[in-house]
Amino acid sequence: MERYWVDRDGLRPLTGEDSLPTGNSRAWDLSPTGEGRAGGFLLAVLAPTEWSQLPGVLNRELDKPLAGALTRLQEQVEQVYRPRRNQGFLGIRPRAEKLVPGLSYVCYRGLDQEGKEYPIRFFLSRESFVLLGWGGLKREQLEERAGRGLLVYASHLAEFIGSKVLEEHRTLLDRFEDQMDLIEEGILKAPKQWQQSRILTLHQRVVGLKKSLNAHLSVYIRIANPEEAGGQSDWQELVQDTQRELENVRQTHELVENLREAYQTALDNRANDIMKILTLLATVLLPINLLTSFFGMNFENMPLIHRPYGMVFFYVMCVLIIAASLWLFHKMKWQK
Repeated sequence: MERYWVDRDGLRPLTGEDSLPTGNSRAWDLSPTGEGRAGGFLLAVLAPTEWSQLPGVLNRELDKPLAGALTRLQEQVEQVYRPRRNQGFLGIRPRAEKLVPGLSYVCYRGLDQEGKEYPIRFFLSRESFVLLGWGGLKREQLEERAGRGLLVYASHLAEFIGSKVLEEHRTLLDRFEDQMDLIEEGILKAPKQWQQSRILTLHQRVVGLKKSLNAHLSVYIRIANPEEAGGQSDWQELVQDTQRELENVRQTHELVENLREAYQTALDNRANDIMKILTLLATVLLPINLLTSFFGMNFENMPLIHRPYGMVFFYVMCVLIIAASLWLFHKMKWQK
């Protein structure tokens, strides 16, 4: 377990029996009815195997309601996450749940550079923030942000992680839009079979992003604390940014649908071109088939059948028919 005291001076590691800061500017009250004053909060990082230390970190009695809630959550966390083929499925569903008075459990859905999801789970109270693993956070980031006075309350850290998760979703959406541009360019040149599977994959992933942002939006609204840091400005900004990004995802989803329709239209046009060529060939060969059928009949009294120039006449007629047909197609602009 790692323990830090976070305030405007940055992150101060707490080891062993280090006492928590006290005084006018640093107050510590973790009781459910504690008022708590501005000045900092406890940041603890636990491994999944250290759940038993959570009540001690929170300075709470392990009563029956809290013990039951922690047991249920621990079973969920210890379950092995197995991603499904359908990228629109949320293996990690963002959620916020109030366990006992003054203590909430929150789960965010983070996305790495490859678009794979990973959980960011933490417990949030007025003056404590307990992470289950670092969840992609770096200590240097927190120290820099705390030094600027942006991490005064535990909810500030929850808001910061939420903005980080939002940025990961935005980055992944930008990558999807770049892929769409490449696919669209390829469709305009020549539709290929692999483009259809790529469009379907993009559709599933964009749907997954939309579901994830919707779930995060509900979590942000639920855990926003208007009583801290002078009101709702920080959380309102995060909620508004999430709503704007959600609208961008919806527009991207519509573009994917349009891209799929464009692919199908390109296939239909290609099929029409093939049928047009076959029709032209059949039209050109039809008079020749008629001549061949005529001169192939088993009769003795037929014109040119016993003449030495009969075969030459037949081939000349075939060439003239082909030339006349091509000239007619060109004049009618059927070849374009």
